[in-house]
Amino acid sequence: HSLYNGLAIQATKRLARGFQFIAAYTYSRAWDDRPDQTAVVVGADDGKIVQNQTNPAGDHGRSDTDLHHRFVFSPVYEWGKIKWSKNAVARALFSDYTVSSIMQFQSGLAYSALVSGDPNNDGNRSNDRLPGTVRNQFTSPAVYQFDVRLTRAIHFGEKMRVQLIAEAFNIFNRSNVVLVNNTYFNYSGGTTGVLTAPSAVTAFGTPRSFSSPASGTTTFATPRQVQLAVKFDF
Repeated sequence: HSLYNGLAIQATKRLARGFQFIAAYTYSRAWDDRPDQTAVVVGADDGKIVQNQTNPAGDHGRSDTDLHHRFVFSPVYEWGKIKWSKNAVARALFSDYTVSSIMQFQSGLAYSALVSGDPNNDGNRSNDRLPGTVRNQFTSPAVYQFDVRLTRAIHFGEKMRVQLIAEAFNIFNRSNVVLVNNTYFNYSGGTTGVLTAPSAVTAFGTPRSFSSPASGTTTFATPRQVQLAVKFDF
C-alpha cells in the first residue's frame, strides 16, 4: 500500500536581453508499507524487510524516498560587447561573457531509529526499531548545492571562437549528508540481553557518509571542486 501526493510548479523565462532561467519547485508527501521488491539476498537486504512480517501495515509510514521540498533554479546571463566604455582595452577584457548556475535546495530524507542485535529474536538483525518510534520518523539534514560556470568567448572572424571556461561545484563547500547513523542502541546477550549506546563517533543522528559524484548515486559533491577548460568552435 503506497500513496504519493505532489505539487509541481515550474517557471521559465525565455532568452531576452541576455537573460533566461528555469525554476522548478516540488512539494510532496509519500507513504508506504515498505514495498521493496529488491529484498532478495539474505544478509545483504535484511534492512529492507518489514519489522513484523505478519503485520506489514505496522511499517506504514513515510516512504524511504519521501522528499518534502525540492527547488532547482538555473539562470543564464550573457552579454556581448560592453557599451559602458569606449576604451579598447576595457572592451576587450569585459566583453563576451556568460555566467550560469544551477542551484539546488531540498529536504533531507527519512530514516528510522534502530536497535541492532535482533532484540525481537526473529533472525533479522537489521530492521528492529526503537520502541515508541515509527518507521522513518526522523529526517536527515537538508541539502544545498551551488554550481557556477563563467565562460569567456574570444571570436576569430565570423566562424571561429575560443571559449575559456571556469566551473565551480559546491562553491560554498557545504557538507551535504547522504546517510546518518541510525542505530539508537546496540542489543546483546540473547533473552537476558542489555542495551548499550553507540560510541560518540557513531552516535544516533550523526553523519555517516557525505555525497559525492564518485558514489554514482547523486550529483551532490562533497568538497568544493573547480575545473578549467578551453573549447574551440569552428
